[in-house]
Amino acid sequence: MSRLLALGQVGTLDDVRVWVGQMVEDAAREAARRREAVWVCARAEATGPLRDARWSVASPRLAWAFREPDGRLTLGWGEALAARTEGTRALSAATAALVAQGSHAQLPPDLWVGGGAAFEAGRSWRGFPDASLVLPELTLRREPDGFGWWQLAARVSPHDSVAALAARLAALVPAPPQPPQGACLLAARFVPKPERWRDEVAAVVRALDRGRVAKVVLARAVDLAFAAPPALDDVWAALTRDVDACAFVIRQGAGVFLGASPETLVKVSGRQVYTQAVAGTERRERGMSQLAASEKDRREHRVVVDTIVRRLAPLVDNVAVQATAVRAAGPLNHLITPMEGTLRPECSLDEVVAALHPTPAVGGEPPEAARAWQRRLEATPRGWYAGPVGLAPLGGGAGSGAGGAYYVGLRSAWIRGRQARLYAGCGLVRGSDPDRELDESSDKLGVMAWALAGMAPAAAGRAL
Repeated sequence: MSRLLALGQVGTLDDVRVWVGQMVEDAAREAARRREAVWVCARAEATGPLRDARWSVASPRLAWAFREPDGRLTLGWGEALAARTEGTRALSAATAALVAQGSHAQLPPDLWVGGGAAFEAGRSWRGFPDASLVLPELTLRREPDGFGWWQLAARVSPHDSVAALAARLAALVPAPPQPPQGACLLAARFVPKPERWRDEVAAVVRALDRGRVAKVVLARAVDLAFAAPPALDDVWAALTRDVDACAFVIRQGAGVFLGASPETLVKVSGRQVYTQAVAGTERRERGMSQLAASEKDRREHRVVVDTIVRRLAPLVDNVAVQATAVRAAGPLNHLITPMEGTLRPECSLDEVVAALHPTPAVGGEPPEAARAWQRRLEATPRGWYAGPVGLAPLGGGAGSGAGGAYYVGLRSAWIRGRQARLYAGCGLVRGSDPDRELDESSDKLGVMAWALAGMAPAAAGRAL
């Protein structure tokens, strides 16, 4: 029962619930025959409802949800397997733990797991480990063409109540989103205050001008308090309007990390590797972009490109650096340089993530010198902000050629109850203007403030 079974089609959500019940009953009979627990792993092709339907992300049973830039939507509910790890290279440790669990249970390697990791080990949020990956019990996948499938992965014991287990798993089937509820923002608290952050930027720039470090990325935060917990379905609907971003929701206990990241850390399809350098920002205004003509932004961007190419070299062959272009991301423009190459047979997605994170776009260069500035000046730990978040196959180890993608957890918020903490960072290089960097960070914060509080992005940015 540990192999992946492709079993026909399902149409309505009621069909999905019936199908789940049938799979559990079949697995229970097999468990009784063997007198030991068995895994049921089944996949059913979905029909019409996937094309236009929306699903709620507000359920406390939601493990994660990702809407990727190519339009692919993946949502997972419940926990069939989970790995939560701490310490250096926590994401690699979580990946290895899940691969071992899946291999022991003889689970199919193409089951999808999702999650992410903190920006820096030991500096996560309350309730969030340094890294977490979850194989859901129920997964929905909608491909860019509108077709997709439902997937079930569950352990069934001979002693389980079949009716209770089937009912619990069927209850994971999502309901439609609630009608828009709006949000009532009560207060905002800056961490640190904007004037202090500007002064800290100025201090970093003076050190940069003396040549002590090439680039430092300094983040600031704002805490928002609401009259009621933000309506996650409303926020998700707002975030997914940016079709070029990866919208994501990751739940850990009572906390939720969600956002719409404009930056792909790495994507692997077969053995093809795609990544990108994203650095250099301006507010979108009518008329021509000034980014390509900005010497400061081009210099900041070049640091990121050169570092990514250097880190890819041991893992990826034939790295091709494409032309740099200006790309819109919500109310902002960014300089972006795509890069592609061929993953070496002995290497894996996990190794590329470990090599690239954090890129100079969110960390700085050289890494340790830049990190020292962050630890000294950033008033609150980043948690999962700017950390890797994404999806990968359960068995995607070295040499497998399996796909998967991780994104940088930007334009994001950590929500717990009626509180939300938003982060934004700016890349500082020689010649950076502290006033411009403060404005840029406000524009970035405005993206999530708009999604959470319904403020117009430009107005939200100016207010923050």
